[in-house]
Amino acid sequence: MEKNTLDAAAYLQEKFPIFLDDLKSLVRIPSVSFPGFPESELDRSAEAVADLMRKRGLENVQVLKIQGAHPYVYGERLRAPGQPTLLLYAHHDVQPPGRTDVWKTDPFEPTVLMGPAGERLYGRGTADDKAGIVVHTSAIAAYLETVGELPVNVKVIIEGEEEIGSSHLTEFLKTYRHLMDADVLVLTDTGNFDCGIPALTIALRGMVGLEVEVRALSKTVHSGMWGGPVPDPAMALSKILATLVDHQGQIAIPGVLDDVKPIEGG
Repeated sequence: MEKNTLDAAAYLQEKFPIFLDDLKSLVRIPSVSFPGFPESELDRSAEAVADLMRKRGLENVQVLKIQGAHPYVYGERLRAPGQPTLLLYAHHDVQPPGRTDVWKTDPFEPTVLMGPAGERLYGRGTADDKAGIVVHTSAIAAYLETVGELPVNVKVIIEGEEEIGSSHLTEFLKTYRHLMDADVLVLTDTGNFDCGIPALTIALRGMVGLEVEVRALSKTVHSGMWGGPVPDPAMALSKILATLVDHQGQIAIPGVLDDVKPIEGG
C-alpha cells in the first residue's frame, strides 16, 4: 500500500514513547533565560535542540548567535521544489522554577503523574515550550519515516530568549533574514481548547514598549501654595490613558480601526 499521511499519524502513535523521551531530555536542562541563572545551560540546551533536529531529519542545522542574546537554533528541510516554505517556531528557554518547596516534583526532572484527567507530564518546559520543539521534530520524523519526504519545504527556528521578552529578536531577524524567508509561519506556543483538542490561533495581541512624559510646568516649583494648584501630571496621564478606549473597552483612537476588516458571521 502506498504510504500517506495516515501512515505518519500511525507512526506518531507507535513511536510516542520515543518522542516523549525527546521531550524529557530537553526538560532536564534548566535553560532559564532570566538574569542570574547560568547562561551555560542555555548553550547546552541549544546544542541539545540542534542534536535533536539532526536526529529527526533536519538539515543545515546551526546554533545562531548575536551579541548579548541567548542562542537560537535553526534547521531546514528544503526538498520540495515548487512547494511553499513553512517556517516553524518554538523556544527552548524557560521561566525560573520559582519556589521549589511548593513543587510536588523536581521542576527539572520530568515526572508523569496521574490526575483527574489522566496522566500528565510535569516539569518546567514540558508545555511552554519544549513541547513545541518536539511537536515540530516528531511530525517531521513521522513524515520522513513513512511518506518518505515532506510535502512542503520546512524551516525551523527555536528561540532562546522568548521568556524574557525577545529583546534581541529585531536584531536577530536583520542578521539572519536570509534564513527566515518563508510563505507561512506556524508557532507552537499557544493553547489548546483541552487536552487532545488542538486550537488554531490566528491573531494575538502583541506588546509595545514606550515612554510617555507628561509635564505640568516648564520649570520646578516648591510644593504647597506654589505647586499645589498645578494639575498633577500623574493624574493627567491617567486621564489621557483612559481616553484610549470607550466604556465598552473598544479602541477610541481616531483612525486606528479604519483599515481593520470586520469579522463576518459564519
